[in-house]
Amino acid sequence: MQIRLTHTLALLGALSLTACSASTQEQDEDAGWCVDQEACEGEDDASAEDDAGADVEAGADASSDAEVPTDAGSDVDAGGERPLKIDPPTDLGQAHDLAVHRGTACALTDSRVRCWGDNTYGQAQPPEGDVWADRVVLTEKYGCVVGSSSGVVCWGDGAAEVAFGDGTRINGRFTMYGVSANSRVLCQSSDYVESTSVITCYDDDESWELDPVGAATVDVQYDEMYGGYPTVCYAFGGGGGYTYQCMHGEAVIEVTSTQGDWVGIRPTIRHDGNGQVSVLLADGDVAWFDLGLEARAEPGPRQATRLEVDWGTLLVGLGLSLADVQLVSPNCFFTDNYALLCRDRDTSALTLRARMSANLAAVHEQRDAVYYCFDSGYSDTSEGTTPHCMLSTF
Repeated sequence: MQIRLTHTLALLGALSLTACSASTQEQDEDAGWCVDQEACEGEDDASAEDDAGADVEAGADASSDAEVPTDAGSDVDAGGERPLKIDPPTDLGQAHDLAVHRGTACALTDSRVRCWGDNTYGQAQPPEGDVWADRVVLTEKYGCVVGSSSGVVCWGDGAAEVAFGDGTRINGRFTMYGVSANSRVLCQSSDYVESTSVITCYDDDESWELDPVGAATVDVQYDEMYGGYPTVCYAFGGGGGYTYQCMHGEAVIEVTSTQGDWVGIRPTIRHDGNGQVSVLLADGDVAWFDLGLEARAEPGPRQATRLEVDWGTLLVGLGLSLADVQLVSPNCFFTDNYALLCRDRDTSALTLRARMSANLAAVHEQRDAVYYCFDSGYSDTSEGTTPHCMLSTF
């Protein structure tokens, strides 16, 4: 693989956003984040009684990871100009994309982007008015929407880090196949058709393209231990299926290939920032791999190692299939529009985190904390709905 424009990226900054937890913690609920108080109290959903991991266990201390606030959602900053919390919408309706980063969430509905939760850096205050976009992404200090009509539109204090993409126009006939962002770079894969799609990345200075042609998805992260290089992971089509790869420096890491019928699901790869990735296979199965990253990897190809996962009898017990799967984070997937399941990185066991009837789920993992949101409009005719956002711990 050849990089078309050589570029060096800086280390991902430390994360410091906030979120609230269920009331089972010895902390106050936050009306600006846990928007459904009954759900936060464990009374609204079947998961409250049946899901061992759906909410933080009583007495669990997640404060070092979650930084759960106790202030109300209507607080403003010291200057009185920026709300520290944005109340969640009560009329979200049917969302077609959803993103969460710690205590902030955003959804795309028709021509609007709606954000709520922690607004410390202005990341929950997107531009008002119509924004025609396909995808929304969130990072610690900024959010962006990306689409063939809107181009790349970003907001928040950290938007200057990807200022070159802010306002960038993308040919209106292009299709978005994937978008990913971290604190210093945003990448998107797009073109007229998937077979010619390429990955384009933006920072505060320029944009550049990466091979390969035919990129169907992209995920860009910095590894916590080997943060000198960003790791760009992607899937590209060919031969009736997809090949997953990651690029770390000048090393190309072969992850896996998967053939089969992809009707109803899309190839997805997620990097956890700790040298491991998860991928969605053609049959809906999820597999995990260790990339074997090095600080100064030699140029050329290498092979990732598949990791064993203890699936137990969870899927059978829940009556779930793998026919409808969204891989929503490095260790979590949402299946049958109903169950959020996550792999415990330490034990490799799969656990049920929450049950929620919804079309979309979004998850952000931060150490042992899992921040997750669901759009609560399950049918296309849903109106006047409020999203459900909660915090869980491994």
